Amino acid sequence: MKSSVADLQTYVRSGSLDSYDLLVLAFKTNQLDVVRLLLHLVSDQKEKEFLLFMLNEHEQAPESMFYLFLLERTIQLKEYELFEQFLALKNRFAPSVHIQIAHLLHRYEFMDVALQLYRSVDNMNDWDAGAFVNVMEALVAKNEIVEAMQYGLLAISFGHHDFRLYKYVIELMDICGMSEERRKIVQQAKQLYPDSEWLKQKEK
Repeated sequence: MKSSVADLQTYVRSGSLDSYDLLVLAFKTNQLDVVRLLLHLVSDQKEKEFLLFMLNEHEQAPESMFYLFLLERTIQLKEYELFEQFLALKNRFAPSVHIQIAHLLHRYEFMDVALQLYRSVDNMNDWDAGAFVNVMEALVAKNEIVEAMQYGLLAISFGHHDFRLYKYVIELMDICGMSEERRKIVQQAKQLYPDSEWLKQKEK
């Protein structure tokens, strides 16, 4: 924390630290002057805008990539209070970013929190196929089989053709004993994935 700009530049260039480590450190210790030092170290204009945004000196939401990197670093460093603090900024970004944050949480196995965040995005046109798949997985983990299947069918009706959606829906219909509906979904999936050995087995 007492390093010169030159020292910090050496740490960053050598890979010992990066700007996200320093950001986490600065906010954890409430020494935001470090963020101002970072402004001198980064060359990318969009990254500078992100740093100013984090200092509450840039109104417009910056490119979301930097925000997502920072959220991920707080998880990696187990700085969960900082994660919550930074998560409060999510409403400054488009709903698609909320989906990306939920993906991040799901990837690190915070499935219940991810599920809440997915469900907070009301317009399902903002959902991608991965969101539906992850919600299905989270619901199955909670043994909410019928609701998980309904999300899968909804995703398919929205035109998402991810193979995992069909696979999960077919498996859940097996569990629920929905043989006729299952047969229709298998046929629908076969039109998209005619070479799938798994679907050929399910057709028998």
